[in-house]
Amino acid sequence: MPLRFLFYVADIYSALTKEAHLDGTPKLELEAVMLNINPGHNKELLSTCKSLHDYSEYPARVRRYSKEMEIEDAWEDGIEETSTLIAKLAENGDLVQLEELGKTPDGLKALLKKYNISR
Repeated sequence: MPLRFLFYVADIYSALTKEAHLDGTPKLELEAVMLNINPGHNKELLSTCKSLHDYSEYPARVRRYSKEMEIEDAWEDGIEETSTLIAKLAENGDLVQLEELGKTPDGLKALLKKYNISR
């Protein structure tokens, strides 16, 4: 994955809403930059933002552990070892959502997809 991606959402949005406006111009113009926060990428950014660094550490650990153990165990070991991340998720109210997603096979698949973790 490259260090940056530029997505031009207006092109997609325009195609989806072509009939919704009279003059044919997009009602929304949005440019988003996606940064790769996987280990070894964007080190300067991660060094200036502890929350983002901690967030990136969890999926990296789960990916690494899943090579040696079942994904469910990797998930739990990753949680145990990233206490700072868990504290941040709890502060933001995201921890309960992540735990709920991880309880079912479909939820776990969605969670793995969300954090780009492959088995």
